[in-house]
Amino acid sequence: MANARIDNAMHTANEKLEPVVEERPFLEHVLDLGIVLRAVAFGAVAALLMWLLVGPATAGFMLLFVFFASWFVLARVSYDKRRETQAADEEQDEGEGQPAGAG
Repeated sequence: MANARIDNAMHTANEKLEPVVEERPFLEHVLDLGIVLRAVAFGAVAALLMWLLVGPATAGFMLLFVFFASWFVLARVSYDKRRETQAADEEQDEGEGQPAGAG
């Protein structure tokens, strides 16, 4: 019964999240698991260094700061690498004057 509730909650969350991601393409990069895992790694390394150099309280702060900063920066870099968004009408207009394969 608990598994059914979890599955239903995940399905509902996905249904709500998909239109939002389509409207805001940057969110796709923010929610990418590879980017989040790299940000976690950066934060952990920075926290370990601060723990050794300064102390545990500073390490906790550095973990949070570096994690969120690197998460945003990595998502932004990934987003900037994508192709520019074009309206479907513009793409169709450009290809009308050329035969298929002429590029």
